[in-house]
Amino acid sequence: MVTKLAVTGILLGLFLGGCARNAAERPAAFVFARGADAQKLDPADVDDGESVNSMAQVLEGLLAFKPGTLEIEPCLAASYAVAEDGLAITFRLRDGVVFQDGTPLNAETARFSFDRQMDPGHPAHFPDASFQYWSNLFSDVSRVETVDSMTLRFHLRQPNASILSSFASFSAWLVSPGALERYGAGMARHPVGTGPYRFVEWRPNEAIVLEA
Repeated sequence: MVTKLAVTGILLGLFLGGCARNAAERPAAFVFARGADAQKLDPADVDDGESVNSMAQVLEGLLAFKPGTLEIEPCLAASYAVAEDGLAITFRLRDGVVFQDGTPLNAETARFSFDRQMDPGHPAHFPDASFQYWSNLFSDVSRVETVDSMTLRFHLRQPNASILSSFASFSAWLVSPGALERYGAGMARHPVGTGPYRFVEWRPNEAIVLEA
């Protein structure tokens, strides 16, 4: 009944190199069987754990939770600061980060992932997507500002004590603007991020293949 299981195949040559004694002992792939297939690979519009687990290998956010905790730490942001009045959050992006399609991470390319959720007129605000997380978690964001080439600022309508946790959640993971240019609405099935694994292909109800 293997064909009825969603299977994620991840090429882990780099990771497994530290576990094997020599190259001859390194397996070519790691296969992980799951209970169901993913539904979408768009972090802004998913509601199932299998989709999130697959995207977690490919995508990253400005902030992240420290493993095993709810403590927040910078990820794609090198640093962040909350204004004294609580009405703005400023993120300074890490230098030298590149999306898996070669697009450099900067304020404009990072802003893409948020503009597409908040702006109904954005070309990546797909009509079949609900963007429910933006409505629920980021409703206090009034606008997003590119302060300079590597600095992004979110302006809030009112202070929000939980919004930093929202930025660490999967709905705020960044996707490359190049995915829209290449795949159009099909980008929901072809995630392009900055994570340690690159999306290769999705064979529905059979396998999602990622490459280190």
